[in-house]
Amino acid sequence: MTTAQCGSCHPGQFSDLKARGGGHRLECRQCHLVFHVPQRSDEDFIDQMPRCAGCHGHPHENIELPCFSCHRNAHAPAVPIKNDLLKDTCQKCHPQAAGMLDERSNAHAVMNCDACHTEDHGMIPDCFQCHEPHYPSQKKDQCMNCHHPHRPRSGELPIAADTQSCKSCHSSVYAVWAGTSSRHGDWACSVCHIRHGEALACRDCHDPPHEPAMLEKFKRCTGCHFNPHDPSTTR
Repeated sequence: MTTAQCGSCHPGQFSDLKARGGGHRLECRQCHLVFHVPQRSDEDFIDQMPRCAGCHGHPHENIELPCFSCHRNAHAPAVPIKNDLLKDTCQKCHPQAAGMLDERSNAHAVMNCDACHTEDHGMIPDCFQCHEPHYPSQKKDQCMNCHHPHRPRSGELPIAADTQSCKSCHSSVYAVWAGTSSRHGDWACSVCHIRHGEALACRDCHDPPHEPAMLEKFKRCTGCHFNPHDPSTTR
């Protein structure tokens, strides 16, 4: 029998394989070696079904669950994998993500994995499903520049951080920085603020900025350059 002939009597399985079968898009008889044999019991039916391990071995070495606990439709093996049995097992395959969440430093840590990963296994949610953007035209992919989803308040800012996001909370500071004639105006916020809420010391970049005698007399840079966002303005 051909696969098309099988599909004429089993349209649901045929449609699942065609649309979502993934690596299982095979000729039916590659898996179903025995079929259309009279069945006297459920055990007879099970005996006729192919064994996952015949092709896949034991792919998840650290998870001891029957394959159909997660992959409930062999004709669409990856859709969906969400179910209650997986609720407490995600960390077995994703220890790094689980470790970040266990730090309990953010609201994501008190949520189950499937609160965000609501659909297929491996599905990455859209941050804006729950969170408002920092400004109306912000693009979705910019969130990941600053926020790791499993540790969203880490505060680590890359050089490519979006300065418009900074402006949304620090509008007055942003206005001073945007209007400065100093070279600080050529640098993004994240050059000096490597972590959110922290700033480099002046001498991390300007060392030494003046003659030793002047530095001995004026020990604090902000004594003269009182606004680091516009250091050209002095007292």
